[in-house]
Amino acid sequence: MHASPGMRPMLASQYDRKRSDYVVHASEIALWAQTYENKKNCAPGQAKNFVASAMTANATTDTRICNICSVVGHIARICPTKAKDENDDGEVR
Repeated sequence: MHASPGMRPMLASQYDRKRSDYVVHASEIALWAQTYENKKNCAPGQAKNFVASAMTANATTDTRICNICSVVGHIARICPTKAKDENDDGEVR
């Protein structure tokens, strides 16, 4: 992680190891860090406008399609339909 020593604990607090959308999560953390730094340097009214414009400009959507249920937004490994279809033996029907 390339960050100033004071920023490292704050960035680590934003990290969620359970997320599987790594690129999106990294982009969100980078955006959070940029807005944090800019809020420190801006007047109070300017910071709100910057955060709102940054969130809309950097909004990304997941275009991956699940091989199990054909829904956009997740992959087969984390498919909620797969979890519902598993029987007690752990086998997929």
